[in-house]
Amino acid sequence: MARSLRAASEARKAQARGPNGQPNFEGYGDVDADTARRALAQVGADTLVHGHTHRPADHDLGGAQRRLVLSDWDAAAQPPRAEVLRGHPDGRWERRPWPAN
Repeated sequence: MARSLRAASEARKAQARGPNGQPNFEGYGDVDADTARRALAQVGADTLVHGHTHRPADHDLGGAQRRLVLSDWDAAAQPPRAEVLRGHPDGRWERRPWPAN
């Protein structure tokens, strides 16, 4: 079952390639911003960290809220995709490529 689901996912990605040959994930689902804001407020947090949604980035949710989306892990991809999250003593969080440069 897992192989079948993965094959279907790969077929969708192959159909969605842009002119440069890179995947175009524009039509893929993403986290609902309103739901993320409510969940953060409910637990008294300002940052949501989660795995990939094909949109790795620092997403501003407004106010002091944000979500940090890490890339998927595919070290064989060109360019390689593998990120980690680094916490700094001053409270900052930073998405970094792995292995760190």
